[in-house]
Amino acid sequence: MKVLYFISIVFLGVSCQGIKDSSDSDESSTANFIGKWTSTPKVIPYSGFLTIKNDQTFSFNYGACDHGGFSRGVWSLNGDTLILNNSIIDTCYYITEFGINCIAIPESEEDLPELKTTIPNCKPESLDIDFVLFENECFLLINDTLSLIPNEGCLCPEESDKFTLEKNTTANMRYN
Repeated sequence: MKVLYFISIVFLGVSCQGIKDSSDSDESSTANFIGKWTSTPKVIPYSGFLTIKNDQTFSFNYGACDHGGFSRGVWSLNGDTLILNNSIIDTCYYITEFGINCIAIPESEEDLPELKTTIPNCKPESLDIDFVLFENECFLLINDTLSLIPNEGCLCPEESDKFTLEKNTTANMRYN
């Protein structure tokens, strides 16, 4: 009976150690994503900033020529994949889908897609700023670059969004 009790304690101790190590691994992989990320150069004038916070929220802002947009939401990890989903907002903006870098140009104006808004049938005050829609946008960390995994049907996967972590570690400390 004493041998069985001893084996049970050893087994439980080893099992808990395994769980602890797994948790530590998750925390270290999570830490790889935390901070302020800057978009890599594109063909057009564009800057994007993606901030991943330790509280499992994110914010995104971009500017291109005289236009810009923003988003905020929550993130999760599935293995080594970072997944972003935006929060619902109660202010009227036009919607831009994140990761759509190329669009098919319609033959005529009648074929133009209807502009979506954050609130059905609302009229946004500005055409210069939109809300960026993140719907299960998946990223992988490849060689210190956060790379969007293009959705199926993407017209130009080679133009998928990529971000590099800002090197100023003092600035990134506040996101933890």
